[in-house]
Amino acid sequence: MRFRSRVVRVVLAGTLLAGALAATTAAPATASSAGALSCSHSWSNKSAQESYVYGTGVNLRSGPHSGSDGCRIIGQLQDHELLYAHCWDTGTPVNGDRAWWHVRRAVNSQNGWVSNEYTWFTTNNGSHC
Repeated sequence: MRFRSRVVRVVLAGTLLAGALAATTAAPATASSAGALSCSHSWSNKSAQESYVYGTGVNLRSGPHSGSDGCRIIGQLQDHELLYAHCWDTGTPVNGDRAWWHVRRAVNSQNGWVSNEYTWFTTNNGSHC
């Protein structure tokens, strides 16, 4: 009887130790793993606006998010390059501006997302995606 009681205590202690070890070694939740930013936003060609890019080397992205967890850079826009707006959506703020435009480049018809911060598009004249 004493042997069985000792085995139960050893097994129980081992189980508790394994649980405590797992709890201390588990990876902490991060913003990117808990709520990853989506780069697959739907869009449609709803807006008739045109604008020029203001800034050299402005990134054209696969979605409306920038930064280390942002969407892939698919091109670089040049200062005064002509863009056609399709629609806008909210994304990662750039200098406090959360509006991002899905655009088509006039120079090569490439589609992508650019922050409103680098254009003269106006959300009140354009359609939300």
